[in-house]
Amino acid sequence: FYPTYLVEVKSLSPSVASVVYGSFFAVGIVVQPTAGAAMDRFGIKPCLYALGTIIVLALTAVPFVDGFVPIMLLTVGLSSILGFTPVTHTYLSNHLPSDMKGRGLGLLRTGFMTVSGAGPLVVGSVADRAPFDYVFYLLAGVCLCALLLVFAIPSGERE
Repeated sequence: FYPTYLVEVKSLSPSVASVVYGSFFAVGIVVQPTAGAAMDRFGIKPCLYALGTIIVLALTAVPFVDGFVPIMLLTVGLSSILGFTPVTHTYLSNHLPSDMKGRGLGLLRTGFMTVSGAGPLVVGSVADRAPFDYVFYLLAGVCLCALLLVFAIPSGERE
C-alpha cells in the first residue's frame, strides 16, 4: 500500500513512488544483517528496543512529512521493520524446546504469516473508511504493542 499512499496522498509520481518503495527493500539488505550483528553483540532486548522505537516513530511521522527527501529519510527508518522480524524469529527458534523446534517454529511462522496476510484487508478497509493516514497510526500501534512485548523477554538473554 505504500506506493499507493505516496501517489494518492503525498502526490508523488508513480515512478518516484516506485523508487521510494524500492529503497525500502534496498535498505533492508543492510538492515537485516546489521540487526543480526547487533543482536549478537548487544543482546536481543537492546536490538529490539532500538529497531522498534525507530519503526514506531517513523510510522507515526509519515502523515506529517511531505517532499521527496523527508519521505526518503522516513522510508529508511521504516525499513528497520525488516530487521525486527528476523531477530525475533531467531530468538524464538533458539528458545523452543528441542523436541518441537521444527513443528514449533513452523507453527509460529504460520501464525505470523496468517496475521500478516490479513494486513492488506485491514489496510484497505481502514483506507476506504477513514483518511489513509490512519493506517500508519494503526501500524504504529501494532508495532508499539510488539515493542512492549519485548519487556517479556527475560533479562540477560544474548542468544
